[in-house]
Amino acid sequence: MHAEKGKLYMKKIAIFLPNLSFVGSGGAEVYGLGIAEILSEDNDVTIYTRYNPSRKFDINRIYDTYGSKYFSTKFVKMISVGYKHIAIKDILEFQLKKMICEIDDTFDLFINCTQGKLPGCKNIPSIHIVHFPDKPVNNGIFFLLRKRIDSLYIGSYTMFLANSDFTKKWFEKYWEKDCYVLNPPARVECNDECILKNKQNIIIAVDRLVPDKCILQMVSAYKQLVDKFKCDYKFIIIGNTSKKYEYYKHEIEQYISGYHIELLQNVTQKKLCELYKSAKIFWHAKGYGVDENDPYNLEHFGMTTVEAMTFGCVPIVINKAGPAEVVENGIQGRCWDTLDELCEYTWEVISSECDWSRYSIESINKAKKYQMSSFREQLLEYINTLI
Repeated sequence: MHAEKGKLYMKKIAIFLPNLSFVGSGGAEVYGLGIAEILSEDNDVTIYTRYNPSRKFDINRIYDTYGSKYFSTKFVKMISVGYKHIAIKDILEFQLKKMICEIDDTFDLFINCTQGKLPGCKNIPSIHIVHFPDKPVNNGIFFLLRKRIDSLYIGSYTMFLANSDFTKKWFEKYWEKDCYVLNPPARVECNDECILKNKQNIIIAVDRLVPDKCILQMVSAYKQLVDKFKCDYKFIIIGNTSKKYEYYKHEIEQYISGYHIELLQNVTQKKLCELYKSAKIFWHAKGYGVDENDPYNLEHFGMTTVEAMTFGCVPIVINKAGPAEVVENGIQGRCWDTLDELCEYTWEVISSECDWSRYSIESINKAKKYQMSSFREQLLEYINTLI
């Protein structure tokens, strides 16, 4: 297919996003809707997703949840097994494979935006968006059968696109197959030329309230910052949780007592952007205490870091995986290895207005790399090679 200055001639494209109505604001869904939004401008796009028959499938709510602009596309809704069964991996995997099998060769392209080793479509070019790769099977029960499934997976895709260089590295290590990088698009923009003048003494952290996000560890570092340096900055933690991790939210609420810390939940996109505009410092800690040879439990990209940088927040993030890829240590901000370093680097930055301003400007410039315009250009370049 020939392209004309970044535009595709009308093609039929199937995008596989099974979890749109089941989860809240997941990275895979934001990424997939970004792809659909761009491709629907000049193509016939159909999104395949699951839904719970006991709930109304509300397309507008989905767009609002994931911060997507409204765009015209078709949805093919597949009835899903009940929530209580979704924890059974084999049932879910079988269901998703069945959905893909129903996508026929009248399409010109298939894009799978979900995690795992689900095979692509037969007889048409297929792309897998790799958020982080599953490992090939090397031993265990039913080894030969699972090895066959691995072969079907890796052989069914024409192209693999990773969300980061970190993910690309591990995919190629596991599968010995070429993989390219397409960073997710930032869904926020800031056109406020006076953004640096309106900042307040605020440190912000945005993440799910679950143990692997290391919220309690960041609170501990903040307490050290206050107790050791008499820092007068406020710490705002923004995130949601599920019933499974309600206990963790309660632990956070108890631990922050007595300090200038605020915990916010169910924050709208508009309010989140206002908080980004106000905050001077952004913290991220997922991966603290995790061996780097255990990459699955690290942060594979770090979209909230990019969002914060877009609004001039200076990122002080863990020196591992995705965050260390987005933030170049000493240029846009600082990367730390210990909680003591998190505390000390933060104090160094906020003690020097000159350093903070320099980091902030560099952060805004680096964040432009991840804006929708850059994402569009890269996406169309990749697709132009396939159809």
